[in-house]
Amino acid sequence: MSDFLLSPHPDPGWLLMEEGVDPAREREIEAILAIANGYIGTRASIGEDSRFSHPSTLAAGVYVPDTGVELGPRLAVLPNWLHVEVAVEDRPLSLETGRVLVHRRLLDLRQGVLWREWRQQDPSGRTTRLTYLQLASLADRHVLVQSVTVTAENYAGRISVTTGLRPSDDTRLVVASPSAVLMCASKTEVAIASASELRRPAFSRTSSDEGGSKIGEERWSWDASLGETVRLDRVVTIFTSRDVANPTKAAAERVTAVRACGFPAIVQAHVDAWLRKWEAAEIQIVGDEKAQRALRFAAYHLIAAANPTDEHVSIGARGLTGEAYRGRVFWDTEIYMLPFYVFTDPPAARALLMYRYHTLDAARRKARSHGYRGALYAWESADTGDETTPRNVVTPSGQVVTFLTGEREHHISADIAHAIWQYWRVWSAMVAPISER
Repeated sequence: MSDFLLSPHPDPGWLLMEEGVDPAREREIEAILAIANGYIGTRASIGEDSRFSHPSTLAAGVYVPDTGVELGPRLAVLPNWLHVEVAVEDRPLSLETGRVLVHRRLLDLRQGVLWREWRQQDPSGRTTRLTYLQLASLADRHVLVQSVTVTAENYAGRISVTTGLRPSDDTRLVVASPSAVLMCASKTEVAIASASELRRPAFSRTSSDEGGSKIGEERWSWDASLGETVRLDRVVTIFTSRDVANPTKAAAERVTAVRACGFPAIVQAHVDAWLRKWEAAEIQIVGDEKAQRALRFAAYHLIAAANPTDEHVSIGARGLTGEAYRGRVFWDTEIYMLPFYVFTDPPAARALLMYRYHTLDAARRKARSHGYRGALYAWESADTGDETTPRNVVTPSGQVVTFLTGEREHHISADIAHAIWQYWRVWSAMVAPISER
C-alpha cells in the first residue's frame, strides 16, 4: 500500500482485518468496518457492487417515511458514492469471475481509514492488483475521500476505471449538473459533488450527467505498461438542506475548495483530527491485547457516531453503520453512550442532550396523549422526537404481534433526566476548582 500518501498504522493492535469474502457474513463485515464522522456514515461494501454486498451511505437526521407499512420513519439510504468498476481490455474485474488471489479489508482504527487490497486473475491469466483507501473526514465532516491504485502485474493492456453514484430507492434525482447532483429524500434535499484526478501523464476521460444508473459517472482509460501502477484520487462532498439553504451550491463550492487545497492536505487533516480524538479517548490495557483492541474498536465507533456541531440529531442504535433499528434513537444513547462523551468529548455530550431539549415539545405531546403532565420521551424517536415505535409487528411466521414498548416503557424520561444530571455533576465538579482559584 506504499503507492498511497498514507500507510496503515504499523501497530497491529490498531487494525481490524478481514481476509477473503464470505457471502454469509458480508453484511456483518460491512457494518463492522464502516467509516463515519457523525454526519455521514458509509458501510464497507465492495466497490463493484457484488450481488451479496449491501452498500449504504447514511446521513444523520435524514429520514424517510415507509410507504404501505406502519413502521414509521427510517434513515434514508443515499446514493452509493463508493462505486468503482475496473475493466481490463473491456472485461470488468469481478470476485465471481476468474481467480481471487488476495482479498482483504483493513480498518485502521487509529487513523479512521478503510483499506482494501485485491489481486485478481482474470480468465485470460492477467493479474491485476487493486488497493483502495476510503475515509469520511473528521476534519471536515462534509468531505469523503476515495483513492484507488491499479497495477498491471503481468501484462500490458487497456485498463479503465469507472466511478459514479449508484442511486438508491430512497432518493429521487431533482437536478443533475457538472458541478453537483441534487436529490430529494422525502422532505430533505441532498447535494453531492465530486472531483477526481488520475495520477498519470496520458489517459482518456469521459463523463456522463445522465440520470438513472449513470449519475455523475466518470470513466478513465489508459494503456498500461507491464507492472505499471496508476492512482485515481477522488473527493466527494455532501450537504443537505438540514445544514444550508442551498446544498447544491455548498457542495460545489466545498469540492472546489478541497481540490484547491490538495488531496494530501485533506487526508492529513483527517488523520490529525483522529489523533486528537485518541489523545482524549484512549485507555491503555497492559497484558491483554484482545481487550485492548476491543476497547479501541468500541471507542472508534463511538467517535465516528457523534457530531458535536449538530444538536438536532442523536445517535441511533447502530450509529451510521447500517439500517438496523431504522436509525432511530433509544435510551441507550443517554445511559450507555453519553458517559464516554462526557469525559472525552464534552461538546458531543452537550449536543446529544440538546437533541432532547429540541424534542421536548414532542415529549410533552406524548405525555398529554397518556393523560400525564410534564414530558414523556419517545421509546423510539427520529428527527422530530415524536414516538415512532410501531404499534404492531409481523413475525417471520406471519403472526401479528402488538408492540407495547412505545406505550409502557416510561423509564426513558428518567434516563434522560439522569443523563443531564450526570453531565452537570461531572462538569460542575471540574469547573468549580478553577473558579475558586
